[in-house]
Amino acid sequence: PLGDPERVHVYYAALADLGRSERVHVYYAALADLGRRSRGSASGSFARFVGPMFALAKERSADHDPVEENRAALLALAIYCGNPLFENMVGEVRPGALRYEPRYCGRGVGLAGRHDLMLHFVYSAAIKIAADSGLSFLAGELKELIDANGGGSGFSFVDLAADRAGIRFAEMATDPVSARDVQRIVAGITDETVFFPSTQGFNEGLSDTAFRRRYGDVDSASYRTVVAEIDARIDALPLHRGG
Repeated sequence: PLGDPERVHVYYAALADLGRSERVHVYYAALADLGRRSRGSASGSFARFVGPMFALAKERSADHDPVEENRAALLALAIYCGNPLFENMVGEVRPGALRYEPRYCGRGVGLAGRHDLMLHFVYSAAIKIAADSGLSFLAGELKELIDANGGGSGFSFVDLAADRAGIRFAEMATDPVSARDVQRIVAGITDETVFFPSTQGFNEGLSDTAFRRRYGDVDSASYRTVVAEIDARIDALPLHRGG
C-alpha cells in the first residue's frame, strides 16, 4: 500500500531509525513465553503484560538506552496484544514458528474490564511512537485500526480517555528525562490504575446528532471541559505523579 519506490525508500529508512526488529523481538519473545505459561487464564488486566515487559526494559536498560527499550516494549505489546500489522513498523519481529504461535492476549484481556479500551490504549501508544519517528503516513494508516475498532458505535469519551492515556504513556516512556521513571513505577505491576484512569461518568455511544446537540463540536467549551477532566484524571495517576 506504500506505492511508489521513493515512498518505500523513505519508509524503510524510517524503519531503520526505529530499531529495531531485533530489540522488539526480545520483548515479543518474552510476551510469547508469558502467554504460553498463562494460557490457561488468558484473561484479566492488560497490566499483567505491561508489568513484566517494563521489568525487562528496566533490566536491559542497565546496558542499553532506556528510551529504546521502552519503545521496543510498547511496540511488542502492540503486536502481541493489539494487531500483528504493527510489525510493519519495525521489520520482522516474529521469525519462524513464532509467527504462527497463538497470541494469548485475546478478548479476555482488557483495561477497565474492556478489551476495546486496551486496544485503544496500546494502538494509540504505538501510533504516537510511529508519528514521533517520522512515520506520519504510517501513523495515519494505523489510525484506521482505532476507527475500525469502534464498530460504528458512536462517539465515546471513554474511548478518547483510553486513547489519551496511551499517548501520554508513550510520551513519558520515550522521553529521556522520564524513561527510567516509567520503568521504576511500572516494572512488575499488576494494577492497571497505576497508568490507566477511571472512565466512570463519561458519555459514549453518542450518535453524530446527539454529539452535536450536547457538545456542538470539538472546539466548544463543553467538549473541552470533558477533555480537561480526562487529562486531569490521567495527571493524577501514580505514573504521572512520579509513583
